[in-house]
Amino acid sequence: SHEIRNPLGSIELMVTLLQEDFADDPHHGDILKRIRSSVNNMNHTVTNILLYTKEIHPERSGIDIEDLVHQAESMALELMIKKKIKVIKQLTDFPFSGDFELLKQCLANILINSAQAVEQNGQIEIKSEPDDAKKHVTFSIKDNGTGIPEEMQEKIFKPFFTTKNTGTGLGLAMVKRVIEAHNGQIRFTTGKDGTTFFIVLPL
Repeated sequence: SHEIRNPLGSIELMVTLLQEDFADDPHHGDILKRIRSSVNNMNHTVTNILLYTKEIHPERSGIDIEDLVHQAESMALELMIKKKIKVIKQLTDFPFSGDFELLKQCLANILINSAQAVEQNGQIEIKSEPDDAKKHVTFSIKDNGTGIPEEMQEKIFKPFFTTKNTGTGLGLAMVKRVIEAHNGQIRFTTGKDGTTFFIVLPL
């Protein structure tokens, strides 16, 4: 995984330099943006593998919730743009601590799953809100896809389980490990009108 990451980092750096050179060229700028997005997708896959195969020790720091969601959303942006998905955000910002990079990866994994689940011109809603006692924060990610089939619902957090032709099947398994390492919980509701994932974390 580390041997893959090193050349990916070099490619990303060179693409960044080329984007500066082609800042006024929409055609080549779009090509470079797609290359960068593909590099990010590969990096995302490698990160899932690394996170799943090592002990997770969150490094907590203050988190800006809007920034966290924005960066997670950017990792799913190419698919969202391609499918013309409408994203609705209702974010309540408040003091909150956790491991920014790990939680970003978690939200990105769920957003990618949600984007894959909806049809063209679908919709995803992202919310964050504290509980009344101000002890926990709940993130909810709701899509208007067709829902998770009943026979698959018990398997989605199991490693290497996937219904797709591509991917490692580690995305949601990694999410569960990271959330539990933060002493949090993850659950979902699903039906014919779509699926909602809930992440509950201690403040």
